[in-house]
Amino acid sequence: CWGQACEVGAKSSTLASMIPVAERTGRCEVRDRSVVTRLETNAAGRVTRVMYLDADGVEQAQLAKAVVLSANGAETPRLLFLSETSQHPDGLANSSGFVGKNLMFNYNPVSWARFSQPLNEYKSVVATRVVMDFYEADPQRGGAQAVAECWRNLTAVGAEPLAATDNLNFGNPEKPELMGVFVKAIEGIGAACSALAFPIVSGNVSLYNETFGQAILPTPTIGGVGLIEDRTKTAGIGRIAEGDVLVLVGGDGTHLGASVYLREIEGREEGAPPPLDLDTEKRHGDFVRGLIRQGTVEGCHDLSDGGLAIALAEMSMASGLGMGVSVGDGPAHARLFGEDQARYVIALKAGDVEAVKAAAKVQGVPVRRLGTVGGERFIVEGLIDRPVADLTLAHESWFPAFMSGEIVEPAAAA
Repeated sequence: CWGQACEVGAKSSTLASMIPVAERTGRCEVRDRSVVTRLETNAAGRVTRVMYLDADGVEQAQLAKAVVLSANGAETPRLLFLSETSQHPDGLANSSGFVGKNLMFNYNPVSWARFSQPLNEYKSVVATRVVMDFYEADPQRGGAQAVAECWRNLTAVGAEPLAATDNLNFGNPEKPELMGVFVKAIEGIGAACSALAFPIVSGNVSLYNETFGQAILPTPTIGGVGLIEDRTKTAGIGRIAEGDVLVLVGGDGTHLGASVYLREIEGREEGAPPPLDLDTEKRHGDFVRGLIRQGTVEGCHDLSDGGLAIALAEMSMASGLGMGVSVGDGPAHARLFGEDQARYVIALKAGDVEAVKAAAKVQGVPVRRLGTVGGERFIVEGLIDRPVADLTLAHESWFPAFMSGEIVEPAAAA
């Protein structure tokens, strides 16, 4: 049922997780038994109308500011070909001539069963997936970090990581330098899976991904599955409350090499990825998972892209609550945006803070109090003070504005 309609309402079914959410917005209409026949463009070449046959076989037109074409590996190129114009004689988006070529078929075997009684009412399975911003400078470390982040995602909700799957997307392996990157990435993935007891049980490889001889950036995708023993003891990024104390687990940020901050704010893509100690990763993760399973922690977020600042902002937006935190001593940009590994933010009741600090000291896990949850503003002492509503608006409005042409990228504007 992955991404498809499912009669039992599985987690990733479009009928369970996508269409109902869209319909609740009041801005979604599902037109079933209809078939899209082509896309039409305006004088500027932008798609502005979708032509389709309705349930009675009558051709209809739907105008739109933005059109998203997502019709699987065969139907998407077919529609692009059918939408040829004088501006696009070989089909839309096909100036390269590569549309419709090198299609990949994913074989997905499925086992299905129905039982008369629940197998276990208190246990639950959770899945996660990580598409890594892969680090070309160190493919071995980058491969290991993709696994570690997936493992960390499961841990942050209280799940015991059980197994992983991979999807390895690379360029032409007949080129020695690209084959070398591929081999090192596999070595990194294998080392992390062994250290974290997180075995690869299935996988998929996509090679020869290039255009005019230029390979894509190496892109390993890691998916993972874990077990929650007791569904009443889990955690989430939005499960924080007024008065909760926010605690950083794993130490302050120091490393900005190959980071989102360096790329987006400084406009530089350079430096080595942050160091990764797999023993430390496991120790810190086991500590956090233990707190969740005890019922001590319900609000938790692992740190990855964007570092501490992004994790805190996401917790604030998810909960709708403000917070006031301090980054402490040291360079503020590194503390806020450093992407050092094996780190989490947890929310504790005030009465649990000292006990957690004592337990962390015994287990050799660095922790530091950041601040508290409360109010309607996102505050980083001396640096940031904005309403949570502003963060949410910026976060949720950018993509629709971009798709409608209201945002012009700086390079295009120049």
